[in-house]
Amino acid sequence: MWHYGAWLITFEVLERLRGADSLTFVVFEGELATRDDFNTGSVPYVSVRSSGQRGSCFAMDYRFGAEYLLLLRVEEGVLSPYWWPLAPLNEQVRGPDDPWVVWVRNRMGARRN
Repeated sequence: MWHYGAWLITFEVLERLRGADSLTFVVFEGELATRDDFNTGSVPYVSVRSSGQRGSCFAMDYRFGAEYLLLLRVEEGVLSPYWWPLAPLNEQVRGPDDPWVVWVRNRMGARRN
């Protein structure tokens, strides 16, 4: 799914809602953004944040130092947040108490690290 202008971006795992405890970093393609891109919908989100609504159907913009809730799946042998077009799979959040994080955590019955 490589496209012109994409970079490999490394994310530090701050909390795992599910998945291997050994997962401390994830790397996938994306683009660096200069501004925030929070979802303006109501929780639970039913659509991707605005940068994913501009043609590719996936939000691939990430602001350096920002936090994101990533809903990952193995695609072509690697973990990816790009597996369901227009879905809120990689939303920018405002920390562990962000309403989207709380909703997803509760919905999944996830443990908190």
